[in-house]
Amino acid sequence: MRSHRSGHSSASSLCDLDFTSATPSPGSSSSLFILHVGYEVTKDVFFHLMDGIEPEHLKEARQVATATASVGVPIARGRWLGRSLAVELEPLFPPETTLADVNAVSDRIEEAVLAAIDEATTVTVRPRI
Repeated sequence: MRSHRSGHSSASSLCDLDFTSATPSPGSSSSLFILHVGYEVTKDVFFHLMDGIEPEHLKEARQVATATASVGVPIARGRWLGRSLAVELEPLFPPETTLADVNAVSDRIEEAVLAAIDEATTVTVRPRI
């Protein structure tokens, strides 16, 4: 019986509390801070999950390929595969370029882009003539 009464009295005393004097600021600011941190942490992960790639990576890959081969690179693509970045480049070679030269230059482009972009683990060069 005693526990029943003490439980009842605790419940009634809880109902008698006055919450009108409590300020909502600390709770609201804590909630906003938690939401902000959650957004900052997950936005990059969500961006990568949606195959988003930073424009700086593609720009750097294109610049490195152009500097290495002295050819234009009209098409540069990238894709995140987990935590690895796969880069695809399509350099445009002059029609008089031999197949041996295209292969040699493509290999040099792959090596240069891999060295320049730390996140890149795969570079595929598809030459166009």
